[in-house]
Amino acid sequence: MRPFHERLARIGLAATQQFGFVLAGGYAVSANGMGDRLSEDVDLFTNLPGTDDFSRAVDAVQDAYRRSGLEVAVVRRGPTFLDLIVSDAAEGESSSIQLGLDYREFPPAQLEIGPVLDVKDAVANKMTALYSRGECRDFIDIDLVHESGRFTRDEILALGDGREVEPMDRQVLAARFREAGRHSAARYAGYGVDDARRSLLVGRFEDWAWSLS
Repeated sequence: MRPFHERLARIGLAATQQFGFVLAGGYAVSANGMGDRLSEDVDLFTNLPGTDDFSRAVDAVQDAYRRSGLEVAVVRRGPTFLDLIVSDAAEGESSSIQLGLDYREFPPAQLEIGPVLDVKDAVANKMTALYSRGECRDFIDIDLVHESGRFTRDEILALGDGREVEPMDRQVLAARFREAGRHSAARYAGYGVDDARRSLLVGRFEDWAWSLS
């Protein structure tokens, strides 16, 4: 995790965990011990649907960042969504922080950084993200999950299926897996993945796609 992101995550979690917020997104994968992909933002999600509590969490997190000497700008705010840009002018750093509402099945992991999405929920969310949008970061995260040895391919798919109304269509999924190579080497490099690792990743998804066909 980038040092500035870690700072933001710690402050944000301390301010919002009473409202059920946990570290989510790509950092939930790495915090659970599967890789160290660089991320562009910090995601803090709750599974508690009350809009009043969400509003209080929004106020609490902004106050916490400002008390820490950071500048806060609201990009977009809804009843259960918040997108902030938090900046440290002295250090010349800034980042997007997103708060949202999302389903989770398991209690969060209590880690040193604070509450983190359980590893199974983190994998399930990443698998459905890969299925639905196929961003470069989704391929990287699912590859990290599989290469960690903690989940088989079938287990990863089962977790994703559990998030969908209907199980993921395997032919659609195979086509998605074949798109791993459509993201440029420069795009992968932005997440710390060099050409050699990109080539291996693309090959693994090609093999996985073939096994589903």
